[in-house]
Amino acid sequence: MMRRVICATWIILMGFAGSAIGQEAPSPAIGHIFNDIRAMQRRPLSDRDKGEDMRQAYLAKVGPYRRAAALQSLSTDDVRVLLRTAFTTVFFSFDRQFADDERLFLAELERRRAATREDYETVVKGYTTVRDMANARQYAPKAGLNVADYPDIKPTTIPKGGSTVIEPAVDDQGNLTRTLFTVAGPGLKVVVVSDSMCHFSSAAATAFDQLPLLKSEMAEHSLWVVPPQGRLELSETHKWNADHPSEHMVMMYALSEWAAIDTTETPTFYIFRNGVLQKKIVGWRGQETEDALIAAMKG
Repeated sequence: MMRRVICATWIILMGFAGSAIGQEAPSPAIGHIFNDIRAMQRRPLSDRDKGEDMRQAYLAKVGPYRRAAALQSLSTDDVRVLLRTAFTTVFFSFDRQFADDERLFLAELERRRAATREDYETVVKGYTTVRDMANARQYAPKAGLNVADYPDIKPTTIPKGGSTVIEPAVDDQGNLTRTLFTVAGPGLKVVVVSDSMCHFSSAAATAFDQLPLLKSEMAEHSLWVVPPQGRLELSETHKWNADHPSEHMVMMYALSEWAAIDTTETPTFYIFRNGVLQKKIVGWRGQETEDALIAAMKG
C-alpha cells in the first residue's frame, strides 16, 4: 500500500445514493448532479484541469436551475444540495460566478425560512475562496462567525501577469496586504504549496529547521504559500511564521495567477532557477524528500 505523503484538498462531502443522507433526501436528478461533480475532485488531473472540468459540468448540469423562478418548483432538499454543488465547484474552480450561485440558492432557502447556520457558512466559504471579503462578512454573523476574521484585502487590483500573495497580518486600517511575487529573475527560488493545518507541511518545516543547510536555503530562497480555500486561517498562519521563521508562509490571492502551480496538494515543492521551473517534488517522504530538494537546489 502506498504511504500517504500529502494533504489532499478534497472536500469531504457525503454523496447521495438515492436515499436520505443525514437530513436530506434530494430528488434523483439533483442527487446525481451533486455526485457527478463531487466525484470529479478525485480525477487524476492537475487541479487546474480538474477545476475547469467541474466548471463546465456545473454549467451544463446546473444551468437550468440558475434562476430564482426555476428554484421554486424544487424541494428544499434539492435547493440545499444545489448550494453544496455550487460550493464544491467554486472550491476547485475559484470562479466567482459560482459563489454568486450559492447566494442565489441561499436566498431561496431564506424565502422558505429554511436557511440554516451551515448554509450561511457554506456561502461565507465560497466568497472567501474567491476573495470577496465584503460578501463573506455579510453572511458571517448568521453563520456564527466573527466578521473580524474576514478583513478586506488591498489593493483589489494588481498589474496583469503578476502572482500575488497575502501576508497574514492586518495593517493599521484593519486590511490585509496583497503584494506581488515573481519567480522571474536570476538565481534560485523555491515555492512550497503548503498549509499550516497540514501535518506533512509541518513535518517538513520542522525537519528543515533541524538541518542547517536546508534551514539556510529555505530562509533565503523559499516562500510557503497557502492555496485559496474557505477560510483565511490568519491566526494559524501567523503562528506558523512564529514557529518557522525560515519557512515564511503567506496566502495565495488566486491560483489563476500562478501559471506554474498545477496542484493544491500540500506540501508540493516547486524549484525555479532563473525563472524556469526545474523540479517539482510532491509530498513529504522524510530523508528522500530532503535529498531530492538538496539535489534540485544545487542544480
